[in-house]
Amino acid sequence: MNRTICILILSCVLHSKAKAEGFDHLDGHTQAYIVKQLSSVIANSDIAILHDRSDEWVRRDPSLSAAQRATLGLTRLRFIKALKGSTNLAHNEVIYIYEPYKKDWHIISEPRQGPIINTPPYRPLFLSDDLMRMVFMQRQLEPIRDRIRDGYQKREPKLKSFVEDALKMNIANDFLAKYDLATMFSNRVYRVMEACIFRVDYQPPDMPLTELMQMNRKALELEQARIPDLQKMTNLVPLTKREVSEIVLLAYLLDGDQGLVKYATATKENVILEPINEIVFKTIVGKKLFETLRARIKLPTEK
Repeated sequence: MNRTICILILSCVLHSKAKAEGFDHLDGHTQAYIVKQLSSVIANSDIAILHDRSDEWVRRDPSLSAAQRATLGLTRLRFIKALKGSTNLAHNEVIYIYEPYKKDWHIISEPRQGPIINTPPYRPLFLSDDLMRMVFMQRQLEPIRDRIRDGYQKREPKLKSFVEDALKMNIANDFLAKYDLATMFSNRVYRVMEACIFRVDYQPPDMPLTELMQMNRKALELEQARIPDLQKMTNLVPLTKREVSEIVLLAYLLDGDQGLVKYATATKENVILEPINEIVFKTIVGKKLFETLRARIKLPTEK
Protein backbone atom coordinates (compact mmCIF):
# COMPACT_ATOMS: atom_id res chain seq x y z
CA MET A 1 0.00 0.00 0.00
CA ASN A 2 1.60 3.27 -1.07
CA ARG A 3 1.95 6.37 1.09
CA THR A 4 -0.88 8.32 -0.58
CA ILE A 5 -3.44 5.54 -0.15
CA CYS A 6 -2.37 5.05 3.48
CA ILE A 7 -2.88 8.74 4.18
CA LEU A 8 -6.35 8.72 2.60
CA ILE A 9 -7.40 5.70 4.67
CA LEU A 10 -6.02 7.21 7.86
CA SER A 11 -7.76 10.48 7.10
CA CYS A 12 -11.13 8.73 6.92
CA VAL A 13 -10.64 6.39 9.85
CA LEU A 14 -9.08 8.92 12.21
CA HIS A 15 -11.13 11.97 11.29
CA SER A 16 -13.11 11.77 14.51
CA LYS A 17 -9.85 11.75 16.51
CA ALA A 18 -8.19 14.57 14.60
CA LYS A 19 -8.13 17.01 17.49
CA ALA A 20 -5.26 16.22 19.86
CA GLU A 21 -6.35 16.11 23.47
CA GLY A 22 -4.15 16.60 26.50
CA PHE A 23 -3.95 13.86 29.10
CA ASP A 24 -6.39 15.65 31.43
CA HIS A 25 -9.13 15.52 28.78
CA LEU A 26 -8.84 11.81 27.99
CA ASP A 27 -11.44 9.40 29.28
CA GLY A 28 -10.56 7.40 32.39
CA HIS A 29 -10.02 4.16 30.47
CA THR A 30 -7.45 5.76 28.16
CA GLN A 31 -5.68 7.48 31.04
CA ALA A 32 -5.45 4.19 32.94
CA TYR A 33 -4.10 2.43 29.83
CA ILE A 34 -1.35 5.01 29.30
CA VAL A 35 -0.32 4.96 32.98
CA LYS A 36 -0.24 1.16 32.96
CA GLN A 37 1.99 1.09 29.88
CA LEU A 38 4.31 3.75 31.29
CA SER A 39 4.65 1.99 34.63
CA SER A 40 5.54 -1.30 32.96
CA VAL A 41 8.53 0.09 31.02
CA ILE A 42 9.64 3.23 32.84
CA ALA A 43 12.38 1.50 34.85
CA ASN A 44 14.21 -0.11 31.92
CA SER A 45 13.68 2.27 29.00
CA ASP A 46 15.60 5.21 27.63
CA ILE A 47 13.54 8.40 27.45
CA ALA A 48 14.34 10.52 24.41
CA ILE A 49 13.14 13.35 22.21
CA LEU A 50 12.86 12.24 18.57
CA HIS A 51 12.07 14.24 15.43
CA ASP A 52 9.91 12.72 12.70
CA ARG A 53 11.07 14.81 9.73
CA SER A 54 8.89 15.21 6.66
CA ASP A 55 11.93 15.53 4.36
CA GLU A 56 13.73 12.43 5.63
CA TRP A 57 12.91 10.52 2.45
CA VAL A 58 15.28 12.78 0.48
CA ARG A 59 18.11 12.57 3.01
CA ARG A 60 20.23 9.46 2.56
CA ASP A 61 21.82 7.28 5.21
CA PRO A 62 24.57 5.08 3.70
CA SER A 63 24.22 2.44 6.42
CA LEU A 64 20.76 1.32 5.27
CA SER A 65 18.96 1.87 1.97
CA ALA A 66 15.31 2.93 1.89
CA ALA A 67 14.36 -0.43 0.40
CA GLN A 68 16.20 -2.37 3.11
CA ARG A 69 14.63 -0.19 5.80
CA ALA A 70 11.15 -0.81 4.45
CA THR A 71 11.81 -4.53 4.13
CA LEU A 72 12.92 -4.80 7.76
CA GLY A 73 9.89 -2.80 8.91
CA LEU A 74 11.90 0.06 10.38
CA THR A 75 11.00 3.74 10.65
CA ARG A 76 13.70 6.37 10.26
CA LEU A 77 13.80 9.32 12.68
CA ARG A 78 16.26 11.79 14.18
CA PHE A 79 17.55 11.53 17.72
CA ILE A 80 17.44 14.95 19.37
CA LYS A 81 18.01 14.58 23.11
CA ALA A 82 18.16 11.95 25.84
CA LEU A 83 16.13 12.89 28.92
CA LYS A 84 17.20 9.71 30.67
CA GLY A 85 19.28 6.72 29.66
CA SER A 86 22.70 5.78 28.40
CA THR A 87 23.25 6.49 24.76
CA ASN A 88 26.16 7.55 22.60
CA LEU A 89 23.91 9.01 19.93
CA ALA A 90 24.78 12.44 18.58
CA HIS A 91 22.33 15.30 18.35
CA ASN A 92 20.19 14.99 15.20
CA GLU A 93 21.69 11.60 14.33
CA VAL A 94 19.65 9.18 12.22
CA ILE A 95 18.18 6.30 14.17
CA TYR A 96 15.78 3.51 13.24
CA ILE A 97 12.87 2.39 15.33
CA TYR A 98 10.41 -0.44 15.44
CA GLU A 99 7.04 1.12 16.06
CA PRO A 100 4.86 -0.54 18.71
CA TYR A 101 2.69 -2.03 15.95
CA LYS A 102 3.26 -3.22 12.44
CA LYS A 103 2.75 -0.60 9.78
CA ASP A 104 -0.35 -2.34 8.45
CA TRP A 105 -3.53 -2.65 10.52
CA HIS A 106 -3.29 -4.89 13.57
CA ILE A 107 -5.65 -7.72 12.61
CA ILE A 108 -6.84 -10.51 14.87
CA SER A 109 -8.79 -13.46 13.51
CA GLU A 110 -11.51 -14.73 15.78
CA PRO A 111 -13.54 -17.89 15.08
CA ARG A 112 -17.00 -17.24 13.65
CA GLN A 113 -16.52 -13.51 13.69
CA GLY A 114 -13.98 -13.02 10.94
CA PRO A 115 -11.13 -10.53 11.11
CA ILE A 116 -11.50 -7.48 13.35
CA ILE A 117 -9.29 -4.48 13.92
CA ASN A 118 -7.91 -4.53 17.45
CA THR A 119 -7.28 -0.89 18.28
CA PRO A 120 -6.01 0.02 21.77
CA PRO A 121 -7.40 3.21 23.36
CA TYR A 122 -4.20 5.11 22.60
CA ARG A 123 -2.32 4.31 19.43
CA PRO A 124 -0.20 7.26 18.26
CA LEU A 125 1.26 7.15 14.77
CA PHE A 126 4.49 8.14 13.04
CA LEU A 127 3.59 9.96 9.81
CA SER A 128 6.71 11.95 8.78
CA ASP A 129 4.89 14.95 10.19
CA ASP A 130 7.73 17.17 11.51
CA LEU A 131 6.53 16.73 15.12
CA MET A 132 8.74 16.28 18.15
CA ARG A 133 7.97 13.27 20.32
CA MET A 134 9.02 12.13 23.75
CA VAL A 135 9.29 8.35 23.57
CA PHE A 136 10.25 5.46 25.82
CA MET A 137 12.47 3.11 23.85
CA GLN A 138 14.70 0.08 24.29
CA ARG A 139 17.64 -1.14 22.23
CA GLN A 140 16.83 -3.71 19.57
CA LEU A 141 20.04 -5.58 18.73
CA GLU A 142 18.66 -7.62 15.84
CA PRO A 143 15.87 -7.45 13.26
CA ILE A 144 12.43 -8.60 14.36
CA ARG A 145 11.65 -11.43 12.01
CA ASP A 146 7.87 -11.07 12.00
CA ARG A 147 8.24 -7.43 10.93
CA ILE A 148 9.99 -8.36 7.68
CA ARG A 149 7.89 -7.31 4.70
CA ASP A 150 8.81 -9.68 1.89
CA GLY A 151 6.46 -8.02 -0.61
CA TYR A 152 9.06 -5.38 -1.41
CA GLN A 153 11.14 -7.83 -3.42
CA LYS A 154 8.39 -7.90 -6.08
CA ARG A 155 9.05 -4.23 -6.80
CA GLU A 156 12.78 -4.41 -6.07
CA PRO A 157 14.23 -7.66 -7.52
CA LYS A 158 17.63 -6.86 -6.02
CA LEU A 159 16.05 -7.34 -2.60
CA LYS A 160 15.30 -11.00 -3.27
CA SER A 161 18.44 -12.37 -1.59
CA PHE A 162 18.19 -9.78 1.21
CA VAL A 163 14.66 -10.91 2.07
CA GLU A 164 15.45 -14.61 1.74
CA ASP A 165 18.49 -14.28 3.99
CA ALA A 166 16.55 -12.26 6.57
CA LEU A 167 13.88 -14.95 6.73
CA LYS A 168 16.19 -17.99 6.75
CA MET A 169 19.63 -17.10 8.13
CA ASN A 170 20.67 -16.83 11.76
CA ILE A 171 19.50 -13.23 12.04
CA ALA A 172 21.47 -12.24 15.13
CA ASN A 173 24.84 -13.13 13.66
CA ASP A 174 25.09 -14.35 10.07
CA PHE A 175 22.53 -12.00 8.51
CA LEU A 176 23.83 -8.88 10.24
CA ALA A 177 27.43 -9.79 9.38
CA LYS A 178 26.69 -10.50 5.71
CA TYR A 179 25.02 -7.12 5.18
CA ASP A 180 27.30 -5.18 7.54
CA LEU A 181 24.42 -4.16 9.82
CA ALA A 182 25.73 -5.33 13.19
CA THR A 183 27.13 -1.94 14.23
CA MET A 184 24.00 -0.12 13.16
CA PHE A 185 21.73 -2.45 15.14
CA SER A 186 23.92 -2.31 18.22
CA ASN A 187 23.96 1.50 18.24
CA ARG A 188 21.08 3.01 16.29
CA VAL A 189 18.07 0.68 16.34
CA TYR A 190 15.43 0.85 19.05
CA ARG A 191 12.00 -0.50 19.80
CA VAL A 192 9.49 2.13 20.93
CA MET A 193 7.24 1.04 23.77
CA GLU A 194 3.50 0.73 23.28
CA ALA A 195 1.54 3.92 24.12
CA CYS A 196 4.69 5.59 25.51
CA ILE A 197 4.83 8.25 22.79
CA PHE A 198 3.79 11.87 23.30
CA ARG A 199 3.92 15.16 21.47
CA VAL A 200 6.18 17.78 23.04
CA ASP A 201 7.19 21.33 22.23
CA TYR A 202 10.86 21.35 21.35
CA GLN A 203 12.82 23.46 18.88
CA PRO A 204 13.70 21.37 15.81
CA PRO A 205 17.20 21.73 14.37
CA ASP A 206 17.74 23.43 11.04
CA MET A 207 19.28 21.33 8.30
CA PRO A 208 20.69 22.48 4.95
CA LEU A 209 19.05 21.67 1.65
CA THR A 210 20.67 18.82 -0.23
CA GLU A 211 21.09 18.38 -3.97
CA LEU A 212 18.52 15.59 -3.88
CA MET A 213 16.06 17.93 -2.15
CA GLN A 214 16.60 20.55 -4.83
CA MET A 215 15.82 17.95 -7.48
CA ASN A 216 12.61 17.01 -5.69
CA ARG A 217 11.54 20.54 -4.82
CA LYS A 218 7.97 20.24 -6.12
CA ALA A 219 7.39 16.92 -4.38
CA LEU A 220 8.68 18.43 -1.14
CA GLU A 221 6.31 21.38 -1.51
CA LEU A 222 3.40 18.96 -1.84
CA GLU A 223 4.65 17.11 1.26
CA GLN A 224 4.79 20.35 3.21
CA ALA A 225 1.23 21.22 2.19
CA ARG A 226 0.02 17.97 3.78
CA ILE A 227 1.85 18.48 7.09
CA PRO A 228 -1.04 20.16 8.98
CA ASP A 229 -3.39 17.29 8.11
CA LEU A 230 -0.80 14.68 9.01
CA GLN A 231 -0.18 16.31 12.36
CA LYS A 232 -3.90 16.12 13.14
CA MET A 233 -3.97 12.43 12.27
CA THR A 234 -1.11 11.32 14.52
CA ASN A 235 -3.45 10.83 17.49
CA LEU A 236 -0.62 12.08 19.71
CA VAL A 237 -1.36 13.20 23.25
CA PRO A 238 0.52 16.49 23.86
CA LEU A 239 2.34 16.93 27.15
CA THR A 240 3.22 20.18 28.92
CA LYS A 241 6.72 20.79 30.29
CA ARG A 242 5.45 20.05 33.79
CA GLU A 243 3.91 16.75 32.69
CA VAL A 244 7.12 15.76 30.93
CA SER A 245 9.14 16.77 33.99
CA GLU A 246 7.06 14.75 36.44
CA ILE A 247 7.16 11.63 34.28
CA VAL A 248 10.93 11.88 33.85
CA LEU A 249 11.40 12.62 37.57
CA LEU A 250 9.54 9.41 38.44
CA ALA A 251 11.84 7.49 36.12
CA TYR A 252 14.85 8.85 38.03
CA LEU A 253 13.28 8.18 41.42
CA LEU A 254 13.07 4.50 40.49
CA ASP A 255 16.88 4.49 40.32
CA GLY A 256 17.19 4.81 44.10
CA ASP A 257 18.39 7.32 46.67
CA GLN A 258 20.18 9.57 44.17
CA GLY A 259 17.20 9.87 41.85
CA LEU A 260 16.37 13.45 42.78
CA VAL A 261 20.03 14.47 42.41
CA LYS A 262 20.25 12.80 39.00
CA TYR A 263 17.08 14.55 37.91
CA ALA A 264 18.49 17.91 39.02
CA THR A 265 21.54 17.26 36.83
CA ALA A 266 19.28 16.34 33.91
CA THR A 267 17.40 19.64 34.19
CA LYS A 268 20.64 21.53 33.58
CA GLU A 269 21.11 19.69 30.29
CA ASN A 270 17.50 19.62 29.04
CA VAL A 271 15.49 22.81 28.64
CA ILE A 272 12.25 20.84 28.52
CA LEU A 273 12.70 19.66 32.13
CA GLU A 274 11.59 21.98 34.92
CA PRO A 275 13.52 22.06 38.22
CA ILE A 276 11.60 20.18 40.92
CA ASN A 277 13.08 20.55 44.37
CA GLU A 278 10.28 18.90 46.31
CA ILE A 279 8.63 15.66 45.29
CA VAL A 280 5.19 17.12 44.76
CA PHE A 281 3.13 16.11 41.75
CA LYS A 282 0.81 18.75 40.32
CA THR A 283 -0.39 17.11 37.09
CA ILE A 284 -2.95 14.35 36.73
CA VAL A 285 -0.58 12.09 34.81
CA GLY A 286 2.15 12.66 37.42
CA LYS A 287 -0.18 11.89 40.30
CA LYS A 288 -1.62 8.77 38.69
CA LEU A 289 1.79 7.43 37.68
CA PHE A 290 3.20 8.13 41.15
CA GLU A 291 0.30 6.24 42.75
CA THR A 292 1.03 3.27 40.50
CA LEU A 293 4.77 3.33 41.19
CA ARG A 294 4.64 4.34 44.87
CA ALA A 295 5.50 0.90 46.25
CA ARG A 296 8.63 0.79 44.05
CA ILE A 297 9.95 4.24 45.01
CA LYS A 298 12.04 5.06 48.06
CA LEU A 299 11.72 8.76 48.73
CA PRO A 300 14.75 10.69 50.12
CA THR A 301 12.93 11.22 53.45
CA GLU A 302 12.36 7.50 53.89
CA LYS A 303 14.90 5.19 55.48
